[in-house]
Amino acid sequence: MNSLAVVDPEPLNSVQWRQVFDMDEQIQVQLARLESDVQHTNREVADIKVDLRRTNDKLDATNQRLDVLRDKVDQGFRDVNTRIDGVQEKLTEKIDGVRVDLTGKIEGVRVDLTQKIDGVREDLTKKIDGVHEDLTKKIDGVHEDLTKKIDGVHDDLTQKNDSLRGSLDGLRQDIASAKVWAMGLYFALAASLLFVMAKGFHWL
Repeated sequence: MNSLAVVDPEPLNSVQWRQVFDMDEQIQVQLARLESDVQHTNREVADIKVDLRRTNDKLDATNQRLDVLRDKVDQGFRDVNTRIDGVQEKLTEKIDGVRVDLTGKIEGVRVDLTQKIDGVREDLTKKIDGVHEDLTKKIDGVHEDLTKKIDGVHDDLTQKNDSLRGSLDGLRQDIASAKVWAMGLYFALAASLLFVMAKGFHWL
């Protein structure tokens, strides 16, 4: 087993001792500064913890308020649904009642109007039948009257036609006689004119 040699440290001179003390002072200053920073950090952490506790308390209170508000909203929805169901039920009952009432009134109006229409149809049918019969009688009377008048006019015109035909025959005979008389007069005038001319020209 090897033994370790113990070497005594060399003694430090004044400069080295001064450097050691300067380093010790710097370390003390840095340690003091670190302790101050740690204390400051601890205070800030404590403040942050307090703020977190306050925030947690506020969040708990907000959650409680939200739970209460959620319960109120749910209760409000339930109340509204209940009211809507009640209103729907009431309106359904009213609508059913109105339907039954209007159905009865419409049926009554239909029966009443049907009776009135049947009565008007019967009345108008009777009046139309009476007017038809009356007009048929009048038309038959007018037809008979006009037939008689037309027959009378036909007979009258036939008689007048026959009379006119007879008059025309007599006139035709008169015209024929006049033509013969005119021809004789014409020949007499021509003979007289020729006789006068013959006398004038000493032909005779």
